[in-house]
Amino acid sequence: MEGIAAQPLTEPTFECLTVEMVPDAEPAELEARARRALAEVVGDAEGWRVVPVHPAEPHAFDLVPPDDGRPTVAEAWDATYALQRRAEVVDAEPSFEILQDDVEETPPHLAAAEAALFADAAATAAEFSEDDPEWSPKLVSAPQAWALDPPPGGMRRGEGIVVGHPDSGFVRHREIFDGQPGRFLAGRGFDFVDRDPDAEDEDGGHGLGTASVLMSAEGSHAQGFVTGTAPAASIIPYRVAKKRPVVPVPVLFRSGMRRLRQAVDRAVGDGCHVISISLGWLPNRSLHRAIRRAVEAEVIVVAAAGNLVPFVVWPAHYTEVVAVAGCTARRRVWLGSSAGPRVAVSAPARNVWKAARDGAAEGVVQSDGTSFAAASTAGVAALWLAHHGRAALLARYGGELRLATVFRRLLGETTDPPPLGHGGMFGKGIVNAERLLAAPLPTVESLRASSAFAFEAAALAGEGPAATAGFEAVADALDAVSRTDLRTAVGRLVGVEEDELDRRLRGVGPELTFHVLTTPALREGLIREAGFAAPPALSLEAALPPAGALAPAALHEGLAGLPELSERLRSRLAP
Repeated sequence: MEGIAAQPLTEPTFECLTVEMVPDAEPAELEARARRALAEVVGDAEGWRVVPVHPAEPHAFDLVPPDDGRPTVAEAWDATYALQRRAEVVDAEPSFEILQDDVEETPPHLAAAEAALFADAAATAAEFSEDDPEWSPKLVSAPQAWALDPPPGGMRRGEGIVVGHPDSGFVRHREIFDGQPGRFLAGRGFDFVDRDPDAEDEDGGHGLGTASVLMSAEGSHAQGFVTGTAPAASIIPYRVAKKRPVVPVPVLFRSGMRRLRQAVDRAVGDGCHVISISLGWLPNRSLHRAIRRAVEAEVIVVAAAGNLVPFVVWPAHYTEVVAVAGCTARRRVWLGSSAGPRVAVSAPARNVWKAARDGAAEGVVQSDGTSFAAASTAGVAALWLAHHGRAALLARYGGELRLATVFRRLLGETTDPPPLGHGGMFGKGIVNAERLLAAPLPTVESLRASSAFAFEAAALAGEGPAATAGFEAVADALDAVSRTDLRTAVGRLVGVEEDELDRRLRGVGPELTFHVLTTPALREGLIREAGFAAPPALSLEAALPPAGALAPAALHEGLAGLPELSERLRSRLAP
């Protein structure tokens, strides 16, 4: 599997171990126990830090290594299993920094497949010209939503709503600082990479672009401009991603779960009403708990479904999050978009105009990615909260249902038809902000009789410990694949019969999922073996990147040949 070009979700680097202690003592004593457990597991814990995760989890701690003494991937998993075996530990999980994508433009193999797939598709009046720098807010009917008269106490254009924006930081640009002054709240931001209060960074172009799609003021510049879907909302920037020292196209930066978790918690503490996440990587239970804290605090969380990988990434994959896939100006699917059952809606992702800076020159350019689909939809969430008045919404639902649940339901019920070629994997349809804001608010009684309560109960239900997770971890990640076919393929991967699979994978499912998702040839070979029908109605050969995939007969050999397997997982593979 050598020679594969760098792709999203590859080249993992250990970030920290998150450990949950048995909560039978005061936090200070639990911290001391965590420190002792760490020292016994890693041998030499000099330079490691033990950091409390959050006041809501006084029994949880991050075990953070020194920068010059990070364990390898295999060592991190071995340490995880050693911690899980200890009587004073409830669970333990490793966290990794992973390469993040910034597509810029659709890869040639997908552009060719897109042209072939839609060659015979007739144009319709609902399409927009990509030459119009405002086509993306127009496609989601944002201008019509801005013109609607709000109920008493409501506001137009997202005014009064604060959006938390964990991204790559930002660079200064007229698109986010002009218009209504004081809406880009740089002074309230934070840099979780360099650990300082300033989220401005010379490599913050991705954060600038997504922020402009979300909140740039209307038509403020004669020489080219973009307009955000919520042009009166405020935004707080948080830097959670850093530039990779060597930058191969299309991967531009590296990010970790711990920093995003901290940014989500900080956004809640800073009073944000929406959190817009144009990042995504692998499952992380600690991040999931932070997302749940945000939803419980009546924050709407919106995230990008992902780019250039055949599954919905996390945190968009989590039920509590509004996962957004990508479409084009012609209302076709964008073939670079991740898609699957977890997608809630679609929004513009192909040739979207955004703010960009080249040295001292400020301008607007076009770019691709579900980053922009998520930012557009987060802006629509701000429009909805402002239109009805967030305080009025809270009073109406009285804590019986979270605002995120009500928003997700109405968002899905008011969409335009799904993008052409959706294959059932691009959510309920394309976002329509006007229809969303005009829709009557459901009563508590009608919601009580609907599936909304069941949805919320499922979303906020507890998780089982990672220490016992097995095949279901892989099945959850690759949920666009038939579970039956996936069992057969994973059996081949591990090298055992299907009736032996659950016993072999008990407790190592998260690690197996990690290696599958971070090894493109292995991941794509497994999907191919499982008979995955790529969304939309497109051949798998066209949908998978040209880097290649392992043949079915080589799956087991490919997994066994990975150098970063833990001793436990390696021992579970058939010889």
